[in-house]
Amino acid sequence: MTTMLMDGLSSGRIFGLVAFVQLFELLLLGALRCRTGRGPPLRQLAPMLSAGLGLSAAALLVFAGAPPLAVGAALAFALVSHLFDVAARFAGPAGGVAPAFSFPGAK
Repeated sequence: MTTMLMDGLSSGRIFGLVAFVQLFELLLLGALRCRTGRGPPLRQLAPMLSAGLGLSAAALLVFAGAPPLAVGAALAFALVSHLFDVAARFAGPAGGVAPAFSFPGAK
């Protein structure tokens, strides 16, 4: 098991797996939302998951030996997605997307 994990890390395949899991999560939560009306809306999930996809893509590009410009583009995409996520969380229920989480006892 440890050898398989180390092989995945050293080759970069693990980042492809992470990206796949993130896309699967988005599809699963989107389907849940469509069928039941429950769960977070897509506009709440998309910035968070796309930031993770951008980071996974950048790591995968590094392991693949891609040019620095491609890695920088993936990182820039992750940054912009993260900024959208943070802005939506600060906007709150009145001005945008409600936070995806809240601390117990918080008002």
